Amino acid sequence: YMGTELQDVGILALTPARVVCGARIASHDDRFLLHLAEKTGGVVVTNDNFREFVDESATWREIIQRRLLQYTFAGDIFMVPDDPLGRKGPGLHHFLQEETSFRARPTPYSLASGSHLPFLMQSEWGGQLLPNPVSGLVPNLPQFPTTSLLNSGPLPSPRSATETAHLKEALKKIFPTSEQEEKIEEILAQHPHMRDMNALSALVLDLS
Repeated sequence: YMGTELQDVGILALTPARVVCGARIASHDDRFLLHLAEKTGGVVVTNDNFREFVDESATWREIIQRRLLQYTFAGDIFMVPDDPLGRKGPGLHHFLQEETSFRARPTPYSLASGSHLPFLMQSEWGGQLLPNPVSGLVPNLPQFPTTSLLNSGPLPSPRSATETAHLKEALKKIFPTSEQEEKIEEILAQHPHMRDMNALSALVLDLS
C-alpha cells in the first residue's frame, strides 16, 4: 500500500518486466540502478554490494565505493545511517549533496574482491579500513534524532505558518487519506520546531 502511494506521487519507479512462454523475465535492476547513478550523478539506496560490477568500469567502481546508501527498517520506519561512509566520513546531509568535494577527490578506497575476503572500503577521513555496511550489519545510527538528543540543546525557532503549510502539503502527497491528514495536523501541532520531512514522516507512520 505504501509502495503504491509512493508510485502515485512519482517517488517510486518500477523497472520493466515481461512474460515469455509463461515465464516471467525481470530486468537486471542492479545494472539499471548503476546506469542511472552514472547518468544523473545520484546516490543508490540499496542493501546490495554490487560486488560483481566492481571491475566493469572505473565509473561504476567509484559509484560502488562512494555512492551506496545502506538502509534498514525499524518496524515500518525506513532508516538510513547518519554516517554512510563510516564515523570519520561525511554526514548524511553532505553525502547526499550532488557533486560534493569529497566525491571529486582521488579515490583512496581499496576493495578486496576475493571470494573469501570481506568487502572493505577505506575512509579518506581517517585511513581506517572499514567493513562495507552491506555485509549484513545494521547501519550505525538512524537519521531520526532520539528524544534525548532532541532535548539535549536549545530548540530551534518555531516554524512559520508558511513553512508549516508547505510541510503539510508535502506530507499529504505521501499520506493522502483523510485519516492520515488528521495525523499530519496532529504531528505538526505537537512538534512546532520540527522541519525534517523524514522525521515528520516517521512520526506519522508511528501513529498509523
